[in-house]
Amino acid sequence: MATGVGAAGSVTDPRDGDGGSVVVTVEMPAGVRVGHWTGDGTGVTVVLPPPGTTASGEVRGGAPATREFDLLAPERMVDRVDAVVLSGGSAFGLAAGDGVMRALRDRGEGFATAYGPVPIVVGMSIFDASVATTPPDAASGRAALLDALSAPVDVLRTGRVGAGTGATTGRWRGRQDPGGFGVASARDSSGAIVTAFAVVNALGSIITPDGRHLAPSDDPHPLTPPNGSTSSGTSTPNGSTPPAPSGVTGTSTPTPSPLTGNNTPAPTDATGTSAPTPSTLTRNTPAPTDATGTSAPTPSDSTGNGDTAPSGSAGGDAAAQIAAPSNGTTSPTAAPGDGPVWPFGGTARENTTIVVVATDAALTKTECLLLAQSGHDGMARALHPSHTRFDGDAVVALATGTTPATGEHGLDTIRATAIDVVAAAIRNAAV
Repeated sequence: MATGVGAAGSVTDPRDGDGGSVVVTVEMPAGVRVGHWTGDGTGVTVVLPPPGTTASGEVRGGAPATREFDLLAPERMVDRVDAVVLSGGSAFGLAAGDGVMRALRDRGEGFATAYGPVPIVVGMSIFDASVATTPPDAASGRAALLDALSAPVDVLRTGRVGAGTGATTGRWRGRQDPGGFGVASARDSSGAIVTAFAVVNALGSIITPDGRHLAPSDDPHPLTPPNGSTSSGTSTPNGSTPPAPSGVTGTSTPTPSPLTGNNTPAPTDATGTSAPTPSTLTRNTPAPTDATGTSAPTPSDSTGNGDTAPSGSAGGDAAAQIAAPSNGTTSPTAAPGDGPVWPFGGTARENTTIVVVATDAALTKTECLLLAQSGHDGMARALHPSHTRFDGDAVVALATGTTPATGEHGLDTIRATAIDVVAAAIRNAAV
């Protein structure tokens, strides 16, 4: 289906002496331009399609940070997009879209209204360390747009650049492997161009077509747990997680579960009996006892009702307890290791992969939605796991409309090509 998947002519970027990014030449639909603004551990990437480009999109991750995504639904009136802004900084970084929107209005671009054009700017953000410092803002978005307008067409920087500057992968394995911005392109059997742009900051690991972990075993980038120690973070040559280290008694310690976050054996009391293990997700603690050893009454919540919520109710749902404290107050800043804990430290709140698929085929808004869905299939091929509750995985599909989607299966060959190029773009992000 797809021919020539990948980016041709890759060379090391002379502006980045640490090898954090490379320059590639890639075939893109006519009129599509891409620009970056790169800051301190964060950045913005703007995908600027030609006027009149049709678009739709879909979110499949459980923790998205998006802007104007509702209007991408096929039943909504607006069927065009003027720009897609990818940014770091989580929800703070969505402010980059304001700068892009104002700059496009100054250029006279946007959805026509009686009071002037309103640019349709869709935004998607990843979580990075700038959340605690200075996340991208409107000026950052404007700078990325100006870069898109002035940079050479079909020449892009990939890797730790733009929105991918602060991106990492592999946290679910207790690692901090490279993430970043990637691109790949191909033509389907009819000649339609399909190009994917991906910012990869996944909880999961990037995997090769044969299922191995892409991160090299000699470059572990170990995470540092709250106690300051550093895990080995290494993997076996075939990319699988190594056996758990030997305990002090010479027996293997329990293998930590990445889904529950339990990474220590249950403590024992003086008799050698296992003490109750607190739940990582609900953060349960043993009830206090009074002087007689009898369990003390459970303190009441803000409503004065001290009853425990039944299983399945909002109060008893583990995910709800992660999202907000039980007393309804504002959640404090999460410390490293706060929340569901993955092996060797880190939390489950700092991940997302965001993708733009652009084609020159003439597609309707509904067909663009189908194309975006295929983009998610490509994501699942290159990330394991993908689409978790803790990732904000989202895809926007753009169709510039200069090439007819010919034949009975024209749309499906374009979708099949999109699967391949999205997977390749994700793998190309880890330079």
